[in-house]
Amino acid sequence: MKQPIKILFACGIAVALGSIFASPSNGQQPSQPTQEAVELAKLIGEIEQQQTQFTANQDDMEKRMTAIAEEMRMAKIHASRGGGAGK
Repeated sequence: MKQPIKILFACGIAVALGSIFASPSNGQQPSQPTQEAVELAKLIGEIEQQQTQFTANQDDMEKRMTAIAEEMRMAKIHASRGGGAGK
C-alpha cells in the first residue's frame, strides 16, 4: 500500500519541480523567483512534511495491528486450553 503512494508523490514532486525550474523558451533567465514559485515551493515542503507524518502514522498503526493480532492469537490459545467460557 505504501509503494503506490510513494510513486504518486514522487511523480507529483517531479512535475512540480519541473514546472518551477523549467527554463523560459526565449533563453532569458528570470532574475528573481516569482511569488507563485515561492508559494509553490512552500506548499511542496508542507506536502513533504505531511507525507512523512502520514508514513510514520501508517507504520505505527501497522505495529499496533500486529500487537493486537498477537494478543488475539494468545487469547484464543488460552481460551482453548482452559475450556473457554462458553463450554
